[in-house]
Amino acid sequence: TLAPATRPTKAIATLDVLADYNLEILAQCDLFTVSKFDLHGNCGMVAGKESFHSILALSGNIALSYKNESFTLKKGDSLFIPAGMGEYVVNGTGEFLLTTL
Repeated sequence: TLAPATRPTKAIATLDVLADYNLEILAQCDLFTVSKFDLHGNCGMVAGKESFHSILALSGNIALSYKNESFTLKKGDSLFIPAGMGEYVVNGTGEFLLTTL
């Protein structure tokens, strides 16, 4: 059962990745995980059969590329990626939230 936080929340974990992004896990439970990405380049992702990917742009200019298609996201835009879609790339400069199961 989900309930509002009763105390101030902070990041569960922060990863300073040597890739083109920093990753911060904001929330995690049996139902889902929410991660915040600070992107400054490219980030390869995989939407496997076990989970959808839901992306919410927080700031900057972010593009998502999948096969021959490209989608541009600005602050407030969201994109739902179905489970099993496979590999895609997020690139640009900005922050976004990724929610997965």
